[in-house]
Amino acid sequence: SMAAMFQRALAEFPQYNPQALSKDPYVISFDNFVSADEIAALLSHTTDRWVRSTASGGRSDDDEFIPLESDIRTSDTTWCNTKECLEDPQVRAVSERMVEITQLPSVNHSEFMQFWRYKPCASPGASGCQFYRAHHDTIPELGKMPCGPRVYTFFLYLSDVEEGGGTRFTKLGFDVQP
Repeated sequence: SMAAMFQRALAEFPQYNPQALSKDPYVISFDNFVSADEIAALLSHTTDRWVRSTASGGRSDDDEFIPLESDIRTSDTTWCNTKECLEDPQVRAVSERMVEITQLPSVNHSEFMQFWRYKPCASPGASGCQFYRAHHDTIPELGKMPCGPRVYTFFLYLSDVEEGGGTRFTKLGFDVQP
């Protein structure tokens, strides 16, 4: 059924210009997925909320995530987990569009939208550069949560960059650039 979902995404959403970058496993790019107004709405919910990104350190006895500062992830993060963000009509429209493509039953079957910020870097490897090193995009603890385990990851690049800033698929041999 996952293959059928990806095939449907390629066939039934031409308005987003879908392109299969890989079919084993599937990696699809949508070039026209968010409008400039939607990007502005999404970004408006990030102002003054940035914190250093963490990884999952498991779950505590009271079932809360244990944030773990990690050398593999040095970006800044915030979440669309406030009433203002979750109820923003433009944010809601983007979320519903993702649900329509992935065929999830509802937005409630996904994690909160997460925003990452990587500050400009003078040159690769320079002091202060931010990054997220190679990792598997899964959090085992999600299997016990209402949203369930992460099955799909839907990236939205909200800005263009002169260079860098891409997502590397090492085993597939390519990068996806903003």
